[in-house]
Amino acid sequence: AARPLETLSGTGLVRLWAHEGLRLFQDRLVEQGEKRWTDDKINEVARRRFMGSGSAGDLDVGQALQRPILFSNWLTREYTAVGREELREHTRARLRVFYEEELDVPLVLFDDALDHALRLDRVFRQPQGHALLIGVSGGGKTTLARFVAWVNGLSVVQVKAHGGYGAADFDDDLRTVLRRSGCRGEKVCFIVDESNVLDSALVERMNTLLANAEVPGLFEGDEHAALMTACREGASRDGLMLDSGEELHKWFTQQVARNLHVVFTMNPPADGSGGLAARAATSPALFNRCVLDWFGDWSDQALFQVARELTASVDLTQLESVAGEQAGDYEERRDAVAHALVAAHQAVRGLNSQLLRRPGGGGKFVGLYCTPRHFLDQLQHFVRLHGERRDALEDEQRHVNVGLERLQSTVAQVEELRVALAATGAELAFKDRQATDKLQQIVRDQQEAEQQQAASKALQEEVAAARVAIAERQRVVGLDLARAEPAVEEAQRAVSNIKKQHLSEVRAMANPPSGVKLALEAVCALLGHRAADWKALQAVVRRDDFIASIVGFDTDRHVTKALRAHMRRTFLDRPEFTFDAVSRASKACGPLVTWVVAQVEFSDILERVAPLRAEVAQLEADAHESEERASALAATVLRLEAALAAYKAEYALLIAETERLRNEVGRVEGKVARSQRLLASLGGERGRWDAGRAAFGAQMATLVGDALLGAALLAYAGPYDQPRRAALVRRWGGHLSRAGIAVRAGLRLSEFLAPAEDRLAWLACGLPDDDLAAENAAMLARFNRYPLVVDPAGTATRFLQAQQQGLVVTSFLDAAFLKHVEAALRFGTAVLVTDAEHLDPVLNPVLNREVRRAGGRVLVRLGSTDVDVSPAFRLILATRDSGAPLAADLVSRVTLVNFTVTRASLQAQCLAHAMRHARPDVDERRRGLLRLQGELRLRLRALESQLLHALAATQGSILDDDAVVATLETLKADAAEIERQAADADAVMRDVDAVAAAFTPLARASAAVYFALDRLPALHAFYQFSLPFFERIFHAAVASAPAELPEPQRLAAMRSEMFRLAYARAASSLHHERQPALLLLLAQIKLRADEDDDEAGSQSVWARFNADLDFVLRDSVAGGGDAPSAMRAELPEDLELLLTMGDADSRRALYAHMRALGWLRAWLQAVGDSGDYDDLAYFMSSADAERCVPPLAVSQSDSDVGLALRELIVVRLLRPDRLLSAAVRFGSAAFDGALFSAEATLRSVAETESDAVTPIALCSVVGHDAADRVDALAAGSRVLRSVAMGSVEGFALADQAIAAAAAQGSWVVLKNVHLAPAWLSQLEKRLQSLRAHAEFRLFLTMEINPAVPLSLLRRARTLVFEPPPGVRANLLDSLGSVSSSRQEGPAERARLHFLLAWLHAVVIERLRYAPLGWTTKYEFGDADFSCALATVDSWVDRAHVAGRANIDPARIPWAAIRTLLSDSVYGGRVDSDFDHQVLSSFVQRLFSADAYGAEFLLVEEPRLEAPEGTRAEDFIAWCQALPESEPPAWLGLPPNAETLLLVHKGERLVADTRKLRALIDDDEDEEVEDVAPAGHADEAAVDRAEVPAFMRQVEALAAGFDATLAPLHGPRAILAGEETEMTPLFRVMQRENSVAHALLTKVRGDLSQLRGACRGELKQTNHIRELLSDFSAGVVPRSWLATYAVPRAYSLSRWMADFADRVCVGQRLAERIAVGSVVDVVRARSVWLGGLLYPEAFVTATRQAVAKRLGCSLEELVIRLSVIDGAVAEEAFAVCGLKVEGAVWIDGALELNDGRHEPLPDCCIEWVRSEDVEGDDSGLVTVPVYLNTDRRDLLFEARLPFVDATAFSSSAVVQRAVAIVAA
Repeated sequence: AARPLETLSGTGLVRLWAHEGLRLFQDRLVEQGEKRWTDDKINEVARRRFMGSGSAGDLDVGQALQRPILFSNWLTREYTAVGREELREHTRARLRVFYEEELDVPLVLFDDALDHALRLDRVFRQPQGHALLIGVSGGGKTTLARFVAWVNGLSVVQVKAHGGYGAADFDDDLRTVLRRSGCRGEKVCFIVDESNVLDSALVERMNTLLANAEVPGLFEGDEHAALMTACREGASRDGLMLDSGEELHKWFTQQVARNLHVVFTMNPPADGSGGLAARAATSPALFNRCVLDWFGDWSDQALFQVARELTASVDLTQLESVAGEQAGDYEERRDAVAHALVAAHQAVRGLNSQLLRRPGGGGKFVGLYCTPRHFLDQLQHFVRLHGERRDALEDEQRHVNVGLERLQSTVAQVEELRVALAATGAELAFKDRQATDKLQQIVRDQQEAEQQQAASKALQEEVAAARVAIAERQRVVGLDLARAEPAVEEAQRAVSNIKKQHLSEVRAMANPPSGVKLALEAVCALLGHRAADWKALQAVVRRDDFIASIVGFDTDRHVTKALRAHMRRTFLDRPEFTFDAVSRASKACGPLVTWVVAQVEFSDILERVAPLRAEVAQLEADAHESEERASALAATVLRLEAALAAYKAEYALLIAETERLRNEVGRVEGKVARSQRLLASLGGERGRWDAGRAAFGAQMATLVGDALLGAALLAYAGPYDQPRRAALVRRWGGHLSRAGIAVRAGLRLSEFLAPAEDRLAWLACGLPDDDLAAENAAMLARFNRYPLVVDPAGTATRFLQAQQQGLVVTSFLDAAFLKHVEAALRFGTAVLVTDAEHLDPVLNPVLNREVRRAGGRVLVRLGSTDVDVSPAFRLILATRDSGAPLAADLVSRVTLVNFTVTRASLQAQCLAHAMRHARPDVDERRRGLLRLQGELRLRLRALESQLLHALAATQGSILDDDAVVATLETLKADAAEIERQAADADAVMRDVDAVAAAFTPLARASAAVYFALDRLPALHAFYQFSLPFFERIFHAAVASAPAELPEPQRLAAMRSEMFRLAYARAASSLHHERQPALLLLLAQIKLRADEDDDEAGSQSVWARFNADLDFVLRDSVAGGGDAPSAMRAELPEDLELLLTMGDADSRRALYAHMRALGWLRAWLQAVGDSGDYDDLAYFMSSADAERCVPPLAVSQSDSDVGLALRELIVVRLLRPDRLLSAAVRFGSAAFDGALFSAEATLRSVAETESDAVTPIALCSVVGHDAADRVDALAAGSRVLRSVAMGSVEGFALADQAIAAAAAQGSWVVLKNVHLAPAWLSQLEKRLQSLRAHAEFRLFLTMEINPAVPLSLLRRARTLVFEPPPGVRANLLDSLGSVSSSRQEGPAERARLHFLLAWLHAVVIERLRYAPLGWTTKYEFGDADFSCALATVDSWVDRAHVAGRANIDPARIPWAAIRTLLSDSVYGGRVDSDFDHQVLSSFVQRLFSADAYGAEFLLVEEPRLEAPEGTRAEDFIAWCQALPESEPPAWLGLPPNAETLLLVHKGERLVADTRKLRALIDDDEDEEVEDVAPAGHADEAAVDRAEVPAFMRQVEALAAGFDATLAPLHGPRAILAGEETEMTPLFRVMQRENSVAHALLTKVRGDLSQLRGACRGELKQTNHIRELLSDFSAGVVPRSWLATYAVPRAYSLSRWMADFADRVCVGQRLAERIAVGSVVDVVRARSVWLGGLLYPEAFVTATRQAVAKRLGCSLEELVIRLSVIDGAVAEEAFAVCGLKVEGAVWIDGALELNDGRHEPLPDCCIEWVRSEDVEGDDSGLVTVPVYLNTDRRDLLFEARLPFVDATAFSSSAVVQRAVAIVAA
């Protein structure tokens, strides 16, 4: 561009400089703000550097910097500045050629697209020019790159990935590209999309190619040799003689660098720039060697330009504003429409963002992407919809206008007919008189004609007789003549046949023979010629007419009697006058002789018949005269007849005219009457048509708005459910209203998008009757992008198969699917490809419609084949996995259509089934009426259309066309009949609806139950329930109600059974601890259903109940701080102590409840005022506190359920350990006292709850296997085949077993299927199409493992199996697994097995009490017991002497057994020293010779002796006699351990229920939003109306936390002095201070952002989405937890209160340190050790401080913890806030308690030298000091005294897991 520099102006040079700067820096920027900053900086530098340069006329900086700055050589040969519009026009012209030659994929040339095209062109013109294009899918990256490559003459090569595409295929593609660019010198553009780069190895290859123009190792062996040969040939073509491999390789890489241009296309990373940074780090050449061009998403300006261009063909002249006025000028209207289209796109983006910030990140929906392809799809739909609807409206209006005009003209014609009717009657009378006169004239003429005709007849008879006589005479004459005439004729023919040659011979004779001369003389004599000599004869012969005169000779006229005598005499009588004689002389004269003889003889005959001929002539003359007379008579008769005919014709005319007039009168009279009736009957239509004509303008005015909404729905709404679609429509409608674009009031888009006949046909094909399904069907009928149907229940698949005959169904998992698709492409059939989540990339060109045209053919690339594309081809993708992760690329290429069941459709299905079963008569009538109503309305509309068409098609007047009038009458009669039937149907339907209304509550509750089950995966991914699962529940519930019950009781029974079955069957698929949450959830649904059934007066009761229920689900601690002093004054101290046991957290929770619940405050104050605490004290100590809640003050309006709920609140507050039982009681009260059971036997599941294609999944916790249950079930009754999974051989065996069993009806159990997740995915797809025997069952045993496909779990009937709780169950399970072969040998072996089973039971059961039983939930399981059993048996076998029945217990190697059990078998899983001590204490006690002694105690307190016996049966019988549940003491745990476990489970129950309730409430809010008004005046109102319930709750929660943190100003800065700045303790405190301040700032900032996002004021980021998810679930955000450790059970509110306390403590500590020495401060006053963020660092710092003071190493110091009793030692540091678990500090020592947490007095941490520690440790026990109750972080170990140390066993302290916790 700078050459030649001499001709470049200063302005051009500055413009070029700015262009290069923008290309270098701005093109790779992402944010618009950054790009604007770059523009500003370029302008600033240019003005600063160039403003004073150059001459005044040579440099204009302002002009040079005028945007846009574009350089190109497309318009000229030089690379120079160009204008955007001229460049656009040139590019459009080139694009038209590109579409024909290369690719028929339209490009829209908006401004940004032109900019990107020029940037790509710039890259392709540079050696080693490579590009990295980053932009959203569907933004045109690849198509634009192909176009620019085509412009530059580059051959385009794209990676055509397919299902089996791998590294080897990619290498083949690379080799092809490198050969073409390196060896052949071909300019190649290699386009690689990130979706085709399947692994890091492919990226590394491309990274190397970009950096070095080669890929090492790509060409090896023969391929390398072939490459060198090709390089040598290529170099020789260039005139280079290269021989060495090094030279050839160098030439090859240079060619590749010169000719190859690589273009990478990728989507923007979901995590922002972080993803790009990671890619840049792993693939530096990808970013260093490529020109990065950030396409991003289309800007609003680009969207607007595209919308303007693609909607230019839409006629907007009729567009009116909402106010009914013209919406500005035409260009303003176009702008408004374009802005509306862009706003629809932006609204979808906003909704997606809103959904992604929901809990679970919008996982309820698939394909939440909004790409430019969606926008283009919207534009196409808008243009098509507008055109179709406009044409339909205009056509309908035209027919209406014509019809009305016809009716109006008909009215006028009827009036005219009435006037003309009288005149026609008078004319009819005159014609009647004329006809009478004419009839009389006809009679007279008829008589005369008859007389003349009789005379003519007689004369004709005479003539006939004469003719007979003449004929007889002629016959006689003819006979005579007949004898001679043949001879004459023969002679004439002979003469005629004389050859000219013969005749010439005669003529030439000078002296003829005598015969010749004689013959000629005879001829001449007959002819009358005089021939005296031969010459005269010759003269006659030579005459031209000689022969003709002979042939034409008239015998009768020329031959006389004299001549005849002369001839006989002179010639005939002569002997030589014969034919033969003369013929010998001359062949010409022979026939003449014959002729002469014949003429003479014929003359004789004529003479004989002459008299007869004369007679005949006379007769003919007489006959002729008679005929003339007859003719005269006939003429007279004809004249008379003609006159008569004329008279008759005139009479007929008169009669016809009379009849015509008479008919005309009748016809007119009938027409008038019929027309009057028709006009009267068409009066309704006329009024309706008049109204329609008047409304035409309104419809045309709203057409644009209606089409905009319809197009947006078709393009964007497919992935969403009905509430979300309604929300989108409201947003779109709100924007249209603000933009002044009118929309039809009450518009139903499902009706707008599809005519009624289509919707009726869809219903007939099985489509559900709801708006969502109708909209989905419209999307399937009107798609531009091929649809992808999300169809979990198979509804869409069945609908499509019923609708489209010949639909080909295949699957991406089918090896032949490509053949099906190819055949469909060629022959134009529809193909449905299932399993779309396994999309094969080979289909991408088809989805993109990348067609090209060649020789009249339309082709698309399918794999390696070009396939012809039929216009009728249709492709539909489908997936049954509603949670399938669909890539953005795929979503942009297809039209997503979500057929996931909706609440409305499921409610309709339930209603239909219930009525079909309970009231089949009503249901049949209802379904028939629904169908009839649709058909009648459709027929009525069709008849009205036919009426209009008939009126419009009439030529001339309607009254002139009887057929038209008859048709109109028939149509109107039919229409009237249909209207009558429709009215009757509506009346009957109202009665039917009244009956159906009784079933509606059941249907509504059933739908709510299903969607509640559908939300259970929020608790655990394994809790998957399909629609068929629920349908079986509902059908069973409906069928269970006795038919003899009255209908209300029967419906109540159905609903109760539905709830019972839902719990019973679903609970068996849940863990035991999650089942109460399901019960509470169903109870809420039941109560809500009851509230819906009640009258409006119950709303206030429900509101109070709902408020109490919400409070139950809150955190027990609402915030920091203590109770208000006024409220504490209202509650006596002794009552407070009774209720809280002195615990601060309990006290805080108590007063928080009292503040929130007025009835609770009133009740407690009443109890306090009475002073009678006996009932309350009993409640606080009772083992079943939920059954003895003190009487509450309740109002009369409170129901039993409301009372039960309040009791539940009291139990949760005061006795949280009984919350589970209280929840069950509440559930029972909600279900009218019914107790639900979760028991589901495997037999019932296999026989009644599943079918042949529903697998039964037996899901077990780790270490537990349920396969034996299947074996037991099948034993003796079923053929069962077992296959162990996990290997390739297992896969093959499983496939064979399933195929065989499916055909035979047997059973198959596949074990450990979680080891084969990939195979399970294939199994789920296979089951969809499996045709199995009805008795076939498939069982799958698995561990609860996240690798199991969720789609399989959703299809299967899952059962969750857990180890039976309790020592008894574990003992029986373990002993039952010991085979009889193991029991052989010494009798003592059985006791050893029992002791081992007891140890295993204790180990397993203590897991339930973690972290008290074990600090970690170790994966102990049945395998450990089996290993331990083998270990014990092995050592017993070694010690046993063969042949003896017993063994001395002392000879058993106890030490070895104990070591192996405690260190290897079980101890190998233990990673905590204190847990190891617990295990060792049990092992040491159980496995010793004392175990065979009498009264050996398994448990000391309460006393439990080991059973006596030597057989396994004895021990099993003893175990069976044990109680179902055991006291914790059997496990070595304190009595309160069970209480702590129940408290934890109760908290888990509340958390689970809270999470589920938030999801369900949000769903209900969506349903409420769905019926909200369709328009809002302002966008803010729309946004506020659409804020989900959970976000409103989150905002309120965040506001409360803000209030809690408001008084905190954060720790003050600690300034280090010279003497303290190097002190470790100071550094620890400084770190505590700074980290706490930073965390407080972060928490406040997060709360502020969270509230702003909830209010819609801030854009959501990934961080805010995580915060929303955590807050809605009530868990602490991970970013907050990363700072310091807290117990895992901490809820969000509990953490916030704890954090506030920590900050307060930190503030006070910082204030003290600011005025004193750190060491002095921490020694002078106790430090809350657990309140520090890093207490372990504090402990280490104190150790370092003491070591420095004593001048010793850290290793020489040991820690000692002691309760402060007097002054604190100089080396000690006071701490507070410690709590001891399992003991209590009394009188200077610890004493075991019931397991409760007890506070320790202030303690001191003291570091002493190890040699100074006293040697006497009697009475001291090592106790761990943990950071918190999780017991994960051990701070240190303390040796503390115990009361009466000689009287108790130290193992009790270990087994009870006595420990100290700091927080």
